[in-house]
Amino acid sequence: LMTTGINSVARQKDLKVYPNPVRDKIYFETPTGDKLKSIEILNLQGKIVLKSIRMDSPVVPMDIPLSPGLYYYVALSDKSQYAGKIIIY
Repeated sequence: LMTTGINSVARQKDLKVYPNPVRDKIYFETPTGDKLKSIEILNLQGKIVLKSIRMDSPVVPMDIPLSPGLYYYVALSDKSQYAGKIIIY
C-alpha cells in the first residue's frame, strides 16, 4: 500500500468494522470520530470491486452487493489509512 500524503497507517483494530462476517450491509467507524473520506473493497486478486467516496462522516454504512467470500478493505480519513479483511456470507 502506498501512503503518500497520509500521516499514519492504522491497524485493523483501530477501525470498527461491523458486523463481520457480513451479509448485506456493513458499517465502518473510526475510533476518534475522524471523518472517513473513502472506502474501497478489494477481492483477493487486489481488484477494487466496490468503492465509496461520497461520505464525510466518522460512521459509514455501506451496502455489500457482492458474492460470498473473503475481501479486503482500505479506508482513508484525513489523518489515517485503515486496512483489514471482511468476510461476506
